[in-house]
Amino acid sequence: MADVVLRYFDIPGRAEVTRLLLVYGDVPFVDKRIPKAMYPHLKPSLDLPFGSLPTLEVAGETYGCSLAIARYAATRVGLYPTHNPLLAYHVDRLATVINDVMVALFMILYMDGCPVLRSKRLRRARRRVPQLLQHLEDEASEGGCFFSVLTWVDVYLFDLIHNVLLRYCSVLRIPFDKYAKLQAIYHTVRGNSNVAAYLKRTDGAQHFRPRRVTTG
Repeated sequence: MADVVLRYFDIPGRAEVTRLLLVYGDVPFVDKRIPKAMYPHLKPSLDLPFGSLPTLEVAGETYGCSLAIARYAATRVGLYPTHNPLLAYHVDRLATVINDVMVALFMILYMDGCPVLRSKRLRRARRRVPQLLQHLEDEASEGGCFFSVLTWVDVYLFDLIHNVLLRYCSVLRIPFDKYAKLQAIYHTVRGNSNVAAYLKRTDGAQHFRPRRVTTG
């Protein structure tokens, strides 16, 4: 019986990197996906350490903070370099860059608010995100991962590409075809048999839709 329960909405979002890590490492877990419409009704009954999702329940204890949850999952499946503090620093540094991109794009795709403000954010993202992608491209090795061994930051990059940049390419219009090393990392992670099987089951099974954004 699985001792891990992951709770989040029924979209990839901020929990997907943890799902992917647990899947990659073949760790059994209960994937509790909460429909957005049901969340206000269920929220009072949920254990939310930081007042929001995602949460990870391990052996009956519930934990919050999406990046900390992801690092726990990465450590559990052997994709966090606990034996090498300097490598761990570099992994976390690049993960922070990817997280910054994710947050900026989620603000455009999913957040309520003024359409004019969302449009401004999108124009800013179209300028800034390619710069950050080029930075990641420059940092990546030639071997299909950022460093000499696969780490959780490779899985996090896959999440960014697959679930944001490619899934919503018609909305974001942020090109990705010129980053050869990042594409190689994408295919390395996608080539894992556990990840491939998971994607076959779940791709397209999401119910949030990105906000329509109009720009000049």
